[in-house]
Amino acid sequence: MVGVFLGYISTRGRAVLDRELYLPRESWIASPERRAAARVPEQVDFATKPQLLRAMIERALAAGVLFGWVTAHEAYGHKCVLVRANGSGCAACPDI
Repeated sequence: MVGVFLGYISTRGRAVLDRELYLPRESWIASPERRAAARVPEQVDFATKPQLLRAMIERALAAGVLFGWVTAHEAYGHKCVLVRANGSGCAACPDI
């Protein structure tokens, strides 16, 4: 299991805005005993790290967080996460 975090940085400071728990399919999602021991609810399903990133960005947008761009670790792959930022298109392509 790995923590995935959404941080925000501006000229006025920085903060952690959101977090998700990445659970690998084979070692966590497919193991009811392991899930029960860690108290992972049954309704939690597998999601890729880019899917978790997109969910956190969408929650930030819904909360009115303003931003111009997104960066991510290379582990998030080459797929673009497409979101609408403040009424205009914002493409976050974590490929750094």
